[in-house]
Amino acid sequence: SRTGHDKVESVETPDSSTVVMTLTEPFAPFQALWTSGVTGVIPAHILEGEDINTAPFNTRSPIGTGPFKFLEHVGGDHLTVERNPDYHGGAPLLQQVIVKLVPEIPVLFSQFRTGEVDVVDYQGLQPDRVEEALGLEDRVVVQKGSNFVEFIYFNNTLPQFQDKRVKQAIYHATDRQTVVDTIYYGLQNPTLTYLPPTHWAYNPEVKQYAYDLDAARTLLDAAGFVPGADGVRERDGVRLAFRMSTSAGNQARESAQLVLQQAYNEIGVEMSIDNRPASTLWSEDVPAGNYDTLMVAWDNAIQSDPDPTSRLHSAMIPFEGGAGANYVAFKNEEADRLMEEAVRETDQAARAELYQQLQVILAEELPWAPLFNNVDNFGHKTSVQGYRPNPYLATNFDNAAELSISGE
Repeated sequence: SRTGHDKVESVETPDSSTVVMTLTEPFAPFQALWTSGVTGVIPAHILEGEDINTAPFNTRSPIGTGPFKFLEHVGGDHLTVERNPDYHGGAPLLQQVIVKLVPEIPVLFSQFRTGEVDVVDYQGLQPDRVEEALGLEDRVVVQKGSNFVEFIYFNNTLPQFQDKRVKQAIYHATDRQTVVDTIYYGLQNPTLTYLPPTHWAYNPEVKQYAYDLDAARTLLDAAGFVPGADGVRERDGVRLAFRMSTSAGNQARESAQLVLQQAYNEIGVEMSIDNRPASTLWSEDVPAGNYDTLMVAWDNAIQSDPDPTSRLHSAMIPFEGGAGANYVAFKNEEADRLMEEAVRETDQAARAELYQQLQVILAEELPWAPLFNNVDNFGHKTSVQGYRPNPYLATNFDNAAELSISGE
């Protein structure tokens, strides 16, 4: 997204190690853009006169200021970086780092078990694999709290989800605690909003959705959805039936889907499971709006700022011409106003109040249904020294210069 970057009015370089950026208007998340590990400063000549989509910098020869330099990228297989002897923090200990691209989670764990990979990062170890990983010889499992939040995304363009009472009923029929206890080994923390409880903008007083099938049925009755001959509720020809998708092979989510499917069936809602390869689901289907509901983890971990504009503002719906990631197609004028005001507000306490108001709206309208905050599990060989996960996954290797392999 260009959000924030499009507010840069001028850039000055008073000396060889200083960059001064002046904005057209206040934009509170701007600092987070530059400290998240996603955005960086590069020399003007690298992209001057280039199309960012086809420029060598973005396709085959990126540059940066970190401890390693780009060496090669083999599409769909791996990315290799090599030691940067001129790194400002001191030359790294490793000569090279090879980042393997393994989209299928079972394959990734198999490679960790056999020793084909040294570190399982980013996707991490699935909760149902942690116990096995702990028993592997010469392997270490590292756990850390995460700012990731697991959601059910609703495609709010569908007729099934035009009445918020339907989504509220589904949320009441979603037993988050049982899913956490039985599938995620009690590691995750059920939540009702998109921010983790430790965040300065978190609102603990949003509308509550306890697991309550009777409350769910009451909401559906009030909305005029009555059971049909097959037990599935309908109203004016609209059946309460939908698909739920996620990455094929994500065993924890697939198990959770079965729990939810049974509960939804008990309130007269038909949910079918439609999982797809991660390589096409997230890059093709979801941006095109080709889904009904999703199980997805929202990457609030990428940066600490609470601004959700790119994922919730009505101008950010990609399959309606927007340039953002509002995949739930949420449209709410008051929510838009709060987000617009919050990014212009530089006082943190005032910003927090605006985002807390936003969370109240989200808990009522339910463009999505937050499930829990993730606890991430990473694995590495005992020979890997210095591995230190960061709460923000964009910088999990922020200490890459300190990594080493014992005996090498």
